[in-house]
Amino acid sequence: MTSLFKLGLAATIFLAPLPRAAGAQTAPASLPLRPGDRAVIRIWADSSLMDTLRVDDNGSIMLPRIGPMSIAGVPAPAIGDSIRKAYAALLRPVSIEVTPLRRVSVVGEVHKPGVLYLETNTTVRDAVAQAGGVDDIGRENPIILMRDGVEVRLDNWMRRNDATSLVHSGDVVIVQRDSWVKRNAFSIVSGIGLVVSLLITATRR
Repeated sequence: MTSLFKLGLAATIFLAPLPRAAGAQTAPASLPLRPGDRAVIRIWADSSLMDTLRVDDNGSIMLPRIGPMSIAGVPAPAIGDSIRKAYAALLRPVSIEVTPLRRVSVVGEVHKPGVLYLETNTTVRDAVAQAGGVDDIGRENPIILMRDGVEVRLDNWMRRNDATSLVHSGDVVIVQRDSWVKRNAFSIVSGIGLVVSLLITATRR
């Protein structure tokens, strides 16, 4: 059995997350990646070993020259260490940079709606900014956040930097459309003013 085959076989072993104390909650930036997320790997000694790796439905990524490695349940900040250990037997000590990215959708009234891949410490505010910001007919507050099938009304999202405002894998950020009355307030007021003027003029005749 070749050393490369052994290395690839070892990389497929499930990497169990460390146990946490009962009742403890994982910080959003440390949550494991989910299927559909990505990880960018860059090995500085070899420019050919730079790739964007997709997390498949089994929670695995396909490492260049090694093969599949499961990262299911591995905290996002620990993924880099797992990958560096996987390459340790193949490469001499080199600098390996790993950036976990969460898959987030920003839809509704933004200039560039779509799917984004964002670093784990990204806020909802940053996600909307990367989608081009709220457009001219968008409602700036609140934003609707669909997270794990639950709708969250996120008020004051432009100034928040708490745990809820940090993106999770699979989040859908929805910027709603402003009401017709609010978007046309000036025209409505101008129209009312014109009607009042005409009525006053008519009553004076």
